[in-house]
Amino acid sequence: RYLAHLKQLRALELIPRVADEFREIFGRDAGGLVRSYRTGDAETIVVALGSVNGTIQDTVDALRDEGVPVGSVSVCSFRPFPLEALATALGDARRVVVIEKNLAP
Repeated sequence: RYLAHLKQLRALELIPRVADEFREIFGRDAGGLVRSYRTGDAETIVVALGSVNGTIQDTVDALRDEGVPVGSVSVCSFRPFPLEALATALGDARRVVVIEKNLAP
């Protein structure tokens, strides 16, 4: 179990490099650890994983049009969880909203 955990932690360095190589070859972003969207001056940042991020980004755009300083961060790698990259992406946000769409009654 320790070795599996250690290899996952090493992947935290490898995943961004592979994502950069993909961008260079194909000219678009895919993968990586996290993706920030309009977070530069955001006071509130919404964090989510998966397909819901498209809707969140549309909502961020609508709120920005109204002058609300909001942004979003998409978590692209769940395991290993990119804790340090996420903390950096959140920057100085005053509020963080985490969306969890998994319902297991």
